[in-house]
Amino acid sequence: MTKKIQKQPIIYPIGATVVLQCPVESDTTMFVEWFRHNEPVDEIGKYKITTRGFLRFKNAAAEDSGIYVCKAINGFGFTKANVTIAVLRQSELISMKTFDDNRYPRDPLFGADLPPAEAIQMVRNIEKDSGKCITLKCNMPTVPVQKTSWLKDGEPIDVSSLPVGSQINFSAMFLSKLRPEDSGLYVCIAYTEYGQRKTSFAVKVRESKFSKPELIVSQPVKSPIKVGDTVTFQCKVESQNKPHIRWLKQCDEKSLQNLKREPVTIDGERYISLNSYDVHQNGVYKNILKIKNVQPHDSGKYICLAANTRGYSYKSVQLLVSVPEEQKEAIRTSDHFSIAFICVMIVITLVILTVCFILYLIAKASTANENCSEEHLRKSCQKSTVPNEYTYNDHVSQWLCKNHGHPGFVQIESSSHNDSAKTHVTAITL
Repeated sequence: MTKKIQKQPIIYPIGATVVLQCPVESDTTMFVEWFRHNEPVDEIGKYKITTRGFLRFKNAAAEDSGIYVCKAINGFGFTKANVTIAVLRQSELISMKTFDDNRYPRDPLFGADLPPAEAIQMVRNIEKDSGKCITLKCNMPTVPVQKTSWLKDGEPIDVSSLPVGSQINFSAMFLSKLRPEDSGLYVCIAYTEYGQRKTSFAVKVRESKFSKPELIVSQPVKSPIKVGDTVTFQCKVESQNKPHIRWLKQCDEKSLQNLKREPVTIDGERYISLNSYDVHQNGVYKNILKIKNVQPHDSGKYICLAANTRGYSYKSVQLLVSVPEEQKEAIRTSDHFSIAFICVMIVITLVILTVCFILYLIAKASTANENCSEEHLRKSCQKSTVPNEYTYNDHVSQWLCKNHGHPGFVQIESSSHNDSAKTHVTAITL
């Protein structure tokens, strides 16, 4: 392992994010530990050691200034190195000057000479979501720049390791479609005949807030499933935002004909949505489907479908309801009885309809005969002739015609007493 000697402290402004690299190089795998005041740094609290061994913490304060010790360990042993930082206020940064005689102002914290202003390492913190783009621009000095170089985490940048579409030119670097592995400390170094100026960028690429949900489906433990059992399917979804979860059952041709709504088509197969309920606990989303008193027609393919704004995922389970032999026989007997009952009901219905039709015909014929007799009687009464010796009385004859079927004849005898006339019915001839 090779240890680099740090000549000057690293300057950070108050509130910056500090990223410290252990100044030790090794050709083999190396593990890094960090200490301050001879005590290991607390990774649970303010400090964090990255997978690459960098010490990182946010919101730097003046009391964070001082010496940090890194311990680099590989298969051949270990070595220690000091990293010194100074966290300064803005007014202190502005007051720093470059002297022509190259004499640097004394730092009261460490008693060491500070580098000239153009060599001060200013760190800019940048946080972006994965998939986004950023442009890092060098803080170029006013004097002519001979060349520039870019480092990432202290190492020259290999262009082939950058995201597709990224570019590096003389004074800027463009990173396209950021990935989490693009996080790190980027440094642009501008070289002049008087020295160098560094511009640092602490880039953090956040994982996308939204990704396709991951599913874990649990099936019923009990096997086989029998008629009348209660079956529970549970679908656990891991998602960074709330997903929409549904249980669906694959449709057969018979069930499709009875559907009152359009089925859901997934990968060429049609499904019907089922009633289920959600449970959310500790960032895990669950959806539970419970089927009570399962029957043979409940057998089939079920899927748990989870969707969010990034896409959807699903997993399928198969349900097979086992029917015991005695239940099969009972079902067959019940089916035979149902068929016989339906046949009997059809015969009874046909008999009732036939009887009703015959009664209708009889009633219709009787009504026709009565109408015919009344017409014949009316005509007979109109054609009857009254003999001369009788006087025909319309009112009496009509009554006879109605009650005896013949108009009859009424003989009238008249008498006169005291100039008053009286009429008597003396005979009725039928």
